[in-house]
Formats: sequence, C-alpha cells, structure tokens
Amino acid sequence: MNLCSSPIPPTNPRPSGPSCGRTPLKCIGLLLLLALSFVPRSHGQTGTQAEYEIKAALLYKLLSYVEWPSSPLAPADAPFTIGILGQDPSGKALMVLTAILSDKVIKGRRIVVRLLTNPAEIDQCQLLFISASEKARLAEITESIKDRPVLTVGEIAGFAERGGHVNLRTEGNIVNLEINNDTASRSGLTISSQLLKLKLVKVVKS
Repeated sequence: MNLCSSPIPPTNPRPSGPSCGRTPLKCIGLLLLLALSFVPRSHGQTGTQAEYEIKAALLYKLLSYVEWPSSPLAPADAPFTIGILGQDPSGKALMVLTAILSDKVIKGRRIVVRLLTNPAEIDQCQLLFISASEKARLAEITESIKDRPVLTVGEIAGFAERGGHVNLRTEGNIVNLEINNDTASRSGLTISSQLLKLKLVKVVKS
C-alpha cells in the first residue's frame, strides 16, 4: 500500500518504516510527512499553487527532523528565517510559503519568510530555498555557503547531487525528497535517521 496516497495506516500489520515503539509522536510526524507528499492529480504540474502548498507543508515538517548548531540560532529571541533566492515570476512560491509558514513556530522560534535580493542576506537565514531560476549558477551558490549551517532546499533536477542538501522533486502526483546527508553534515547540520529511512526519501551523494 502506498502511504502517500492513503494517509491512514493499517492498524494490525507491523509498520515497515522506522520503529514507532519508543517515539510515537515522532512516528506520527513521519506519517504526516508521507501523507503531505501527495499532490492532487489535477495539480501535478510544477509551479502550481497546490504544489507549493504541499512543498510548504513538507518543509515545515522537515524542519522538525533537522538540528542546527546552537550559535546560528542565537540570540534566543531571533526568528527562524527562511530565505527565497532567485526569480519567482508567478509569485506563487513567495505567496504560498509566506502564507503557510510565516508566524508558525519551529524550535521555539517564529518563522519569517523573506525574498532575498542580495546574496549577503543568506547569512541571516537558517533555510535557503533556491528557485529553479538559479539552475545555471547553482554550483556557485552552493560552493559559497557549503561551510555555513544553512539548510539548502531546491526544486532543480540533480540539486542534491550538485551540493544542495534537500531537493523537492515532483514525480507524477508525488513530491519526493532527495537528501544529501553528507553535504548537510559538512555544513554542521544533523538530519534525523528516521527521516532518511522513509520510502519517499532518496539519499544521494555528490
């Protein structure tokens, strides 16, 4: 059975994913992540509002399974900043990410979504969403921030293999995650092993 298209798991069979015995709340979150990856068939094309709504929800859940070093999140009252880098001609990415994520709380901090106009602003972000418009200079961007604890998320084919951390890849009516755990670790980020075991996650290397 495909958990992505059927978010209610069977009650009797033993779960095939990560063990839920000791951390039921974590596993509920993982199952929600699976359910959220489903894009309605009528909206399966890239760039639609429905797709960005799914991606925004996935991003919010994803943040619970990533740990940042303490210093980039200081001071204690600083917001958790998500920066969007690149062109957004339709405005859907900024509009939807802002509407869904702004003012939500993650790790005790209020989320702020910003459209970046200057690469220097990347230092103020904990998560950088790199738009498809930046495909041609992706290597330059990832190289410039490879040693910084900024989680990079993209929607570009080969993003995770080319230095990015997480790629949101739409295939049919499913949004899959491609994660490069090696590059994330080198940036000082820790991604939960529970997340990496999910069927919708493909672990890749550079």
